[in-house]
Amino acid sequence: LIELGTHAGSGADAYLSASPGAEYTGIDQFPEGIRHEATGAPWEPYAIASALLSDRRFSFRLIRADLRELRNRPAEADMVVVDAAHDVDNEYRDLQLALSANPQWIFVDDAVDRKNAGAAIARFLEHDLKDRLEFTVPIDYIEGGLVIRLRAQAG
Repeated sequence: LIELGTHAGSGADAYLSASPGAEYTGIDQFPEGIRHEATGAPWEPYAIASALLSDRRFSFRLIRADLRELRNRPAEADMVVVDAAHDVDNEYRDLQLALSANPQWIFVDDAVDRKNAGAAIARFLEHDLKDRLEFTVPIDYIEGGLVIRLRAQAG
């Protein structure tokens, strides 16, 4: 499992709780010296994610990287979670990056059309997946999600 946009690891905790034997790679900038947007308290996403996932004894690695600089994934994965930037251009690039991991599944978190991310998802489904798209399933919750199932590539 690869997650693009780990932040402080709450999503990773949920995914790994459902499949505790999975290997997880979380990629984010993990900014330092920031404040929690709700409380104003110091907020260190990398330290929080690392402590959370370590305490739960999950198999994981966290990679500090700017997703805008990555051109290919760090590994192949059965599933890639896309949960980083949600504007059209960055969402589209994150979806293309997810596809480079040759996954069977892509889960797009926050798939509701905020900041026009829905346009990026539609473009990705139509242009990038072509005959690889098996099906999609929308997940109804606060900002919505979209499960994408891909057909195996021939060859």
